[in-house]
Amino acid sequence: MSFRRMNEIEKILGYKFKNLSLLERALTHSSVAENHLQSYQRLEFLGDALLDFIVGEWLFLTRTEATEGELTELRRILVNTEALAKIMKMFSAEKYIKTETSSNSDGVNDSILCDVYESLLAAIYIDGGMKPAKNFVMNTLIANAELLLSSPSFVNYKGELLELTQKYGHQPRYEVLETKGPQHKIVFKVGVYVDKRLLGVGIGHTKKEAEQNASKRALEFLERQSKKNNVNQDN
Repeated sequence: MSFRRMNEIEKILGYKFKNLSLLERALTHSSVAENHLQSYQRLEFLGDALLDFIVGEWLFLTRTEATEGELTELRRILVNTEALAKIMKMFSAEKYIKTETSSNSDGVNDSILCDVYESLLAAIYIDGGMKPAKNFVMNTLIANAELLLSSPSFVNYKGELLELTQKYGHQPRYEVLETKGPQHKIVFKVGVYVDKRLLGVGIGHTKKEAEQNASKRALEFLERQSKKNNVNQDN
């Protein structure tokens, strides 16, 4: 990556690296790396743990009346593939990620954007310590927290479906029905079943996303069934 592009991404991140090779690695997908040590995979592992801690600490200090369950749910919404991808897109970060495609932005899905956010966090932490790492999260994710927490797109449909079915002594089961596309842009098709009955099918770039979408379809189906039954009873 050229010095100019390195300088551009540093301005976006709000942090100047002492070791630019860390930044380069944080932006390199395994599809173009010589080996796993040259890709962002190990950095992503550390970044995931750091992000959980930083967001968890912020929620603990700012949501003083929230229960443990409520804090866990709030963190789930913020530390979420779609949320982190949305933050990365705000800064057009996808154009700096190195993948096997000739046009980087075309080959960068939400899952990769999420992974790179976490790898960048880890790179900043290794290069400069916890203070700049926290600043990065505060200035990007936390700065948009209220917007993300109020967005209907982050409703926990899986949790709602689980709660609904458990009332009647059932448990939803998720099954991957199909996967397609190249490894860096794979698409999952997931079905959700209660007993042996298929209630909904969802598609996403991660299994979690597909499961969420399948749960949403299942809830919509069950709501239609409930309304239909109420009409029949009235008649």
